[in-house]
Amino acid sequence: NALPQTAQYEDIHVPVNTPMGFYIGMLCLIFGFATTWYIWWLSALSFAGIIACLIIRLSGKDTHMIISVDEVKKIEMECLLRGKGI
Repeated sequence: NALPQTAQYEDIHVPVNTPMGFYIGMLCLIFGFATTWYIWWLSALSFAGIIACLIIRLSGKDTHMIISVDEVKKIEMECLLRGKGI
């Protein structure tokens, strides 16, 4: 079995990993708990934290990275070879 013809590859533009999604999720959990039980000071504090996390995340300078064509080809070939059992 020969390997399939390679396709045209392009650079891939992806967001960088940050913990902000986790922080926002936890603050939303706290916000929901506090609002359900009418703990207004905690509700306001967690809402302010959510807004602060959003502002920090959206104002970041290095929010994306590029995976080069060579790296994409390398990963694709490794996956193809692993699938073929070579």
